[in-house]
Amino acid sequence: MKNLTTTLAFASLSIVSFQAAHAEDEPLFDVGSFIAGMQAEGRFGTSDAPLEGSWSFPEDQETAAYVYDIADTPMEFEQDGVGPGGATNHGRTACIAEVDETTVTIGMMAENSVDTAGQVMPYMTWAQVSGEFHININAPAELNYEFCAYTENVSAYSVLRVKKLVNGTFGGAPLAEQNVPSNAGSICSSGTLTLDPGYYQFYFANWSNVTSQNGFPGSKSAMVVTMGELEITPLVVPNPADITGDGKVDGQDLARLLGAWGSSAGGGDLNGDGTVDGQDLAILLGAWTG
Repeated sequence: MKNLTTTLAFASLSIVSFQAAHAEDEPLFDVGSFIAGMQAEGRFGTSDAPLEGSWSFPEDQETAAYVYDIADTPMEFEQDGVGPGGATNHGRTACIAEVDETTVTIGMMAENSVDTAGQVMPYMTWAQVSGEFHININAPAELNYEFCAYTENVSAYSVLRVKKLVNGTFGGAPLAEQNVPSNAGSICSSGTLTLDPGYYQFYFANWSNVTSQNGFPGSKSAMVVTMGELEITPLVVPNPADITGDGKVDGQDLARLLGAWGSSAGGGDLNGDGTVDGQDLAILLGAWTG
């Protein structure tokens, strides 16, 4: 697992398509799509009459939502606006993602700041980045996840979560989730999930905002930096014929089974019918590895 300090280093990475094998050429998982959106806006003056230097992204669209093929490059956007008297608005959003043999990783940042250049004026600036991987799990799998986020100053928020598609929607309770509120510093969480085959969503969002309704001189800033990593590996199902638990079925397991013959003791009742007998012996010999 990576740590939070490496998040911004992801900016040089491309998004790579990969299908992890769990049995011969069968893919354990595949990433159907990566959907992401970025928005930012800043202005001086009132919302009804913004003053010189207001800016927004994207300039020529009403929405900043995009659908990206996994092979496309990461997104990044940075914009400055200069208001009256030299006051400045600054906003930046970045989103990077990577898929390799067993892991799906994202890194993202939203930051914004205002410097009123000593003037008393209303101002507002905000930045938001969000996105989601859609991951198809084709066989029982174990998911190890690690989420980290850093929020600095007021009105900065981060959320990361994993959900499963049920009845055509991702509306159910998250399987794993982390929410980081304003000015929380660095918060990390991790855990392990057992996933049945199905369609899953890995969703993340950052939002930061700086505003002064009354207006006062000075500078303010907000920042959100997050990373999330999912490690997806085949679920190892214990072999009931491996009575000793040493990873193989051999003479030691046979000896244990024969020693429990006619009873249900010693782990030899492989079919669970309450008696160690010829049916259990057939199961053991059919799973023999030597």
